[in-house]
Amino acid sequence: MKNKNSVYLVAPISDETVVATIATMEEMMREGTHRIKLYIASPGGSVSAGLALCDFIRSAPCKITAIAMGCVASMAAIIFLCCDEKIMLKNSTLMLHDILIGTPSTPIIKAETQFEYSKKLKAKIVDIMSERTKLSADKIEDIFVRDIYIDAIDAKKLGMCDHIKEYKDDKYKKDKEGDTS
Repeated sequence: MKNKNSVYLVAPISDETVVATIATMEEMMREGTHRIKLYIASPGGSVSAGLALCDFIRSAPCKITAIAMGCVASMAAIIFLCCDEKIMLKNSTLMLHDILIGTPSTPIIKAETQFEYSKKLKAKIVDIMSERTKLSADKIEDIFVRDIYIDAIDAKKLGMCDHIKEYKDDKYKKDKEGDTS
């Protein structure tokens, strides 16, 4: 979904949603948009599709600002981290976890292949996270031991977001108190 210079990624990450998001952003850039706001509220999804969107975002000629709304989970959180500027709404949350592979009925040979591929994908994600945050690769590995939910305040401390969006009434209170920072 698109609105002037805003794109809304509010669905699971799949080949279809990534292609639609990229096509929308390409159209906006052709129309002369120099800054795109990417609003994200997604449970995550396909790692390979998400990495394709990360590649597009990181190579885009214009500034892409991500705004986290609600829960931005799994691969959607990695996409969020790849943007040039990262803003979280006060009550938004990032959720990260280790890569999930296979099903209980997956044959062992196929499971081994999936496991090796998943290790490579995980290494790419760890690299992205260590480049885009204040976290070391070792700390990121620790995060992947279990599902972790990170609120906006902690995300800012960890370098996962640049700004926390203030409410209009919070801004009003600051202005009334003489603090306009």
